[in-house]
Amino acid sequence: MLLKKKGVWLASVLVLNSWVGGALAAEQDSATLTVRAKIIPGACKIELFGVENGNILDFQGIKSSELIRGDKVLPAKNISVSIKCDADTKISLSTTDDKKGEAEAQNDRFYLRNTLGDTILGFYKIKIKNDSVIVESSYHNGKMPIFYSTERAADNIWHEATSSLFFSPQGSVMFNEISIAKKNDSINVPVALKTLMIGLEVEPTLNKITGSAIAQNIEVEGKNTFTIKYL
Repeated sequence: MLLKKKGVWLASVLVLNSWVGGALAAEQDSATLTVRAKIIPGACKIELFGVENGNILDFQGIKSSELIRGDKVLPAKNISVSIKCDADTKISLSTTDDKKGEAEAQNDRFYLRNTLGDTILGFYKIKIKNDSVIVESSYHNGKMPIFYSTERAADNIWHEATSSLFFSPQGSVMFNEISIAKKNDSINVPVALKTLMIGLEVEPTLNKITGSAIAQNIEVEGKNTFTIKYL
């Protein structure tokens, strides 16, 4: 899982002046020392639970006859995302649709394609179960609501989710990332946390089959990447 890590380089210059009774030449009157350091954010680890090896969520086989009559919504499955940091750390979580290709990003849908990737066969939604968010931090331990930030919001404004919402791929107009926040002077500000557990519900929909019935198995696959961002 790719993690975005941001570090800040600090540079400072210390000039050492010395006077040795005028005996030294002019070019030896001073020396420059450059001091450097790097601030590294607390390391966080992300894991998925409720999936098979390789982070696979398998919905097994679907009979093509069920798709001739129309689109088929498959029974949803529950998984969870766990984030553990070695210290209280301000983070947000976003996701990308790795199967989008040249298609337009959808507000709350991730594409399902055949294994060759040339045909869109459906989509899936990832519902964030707001009442299942568990936080451990110096600020609070227990359940907390999710906050989200839209791509079009100015000054990185965070809005509280008053009900469950669906993950939105980056590039859509719905929202860009989620975090845990608290109100500070009427503004929601992300808080540092040590652990975060989010319950998710994944629900695929397969498109109706048009034309003749299929003669062989068709492998259907969707893929999205969750990414931690250090704030």
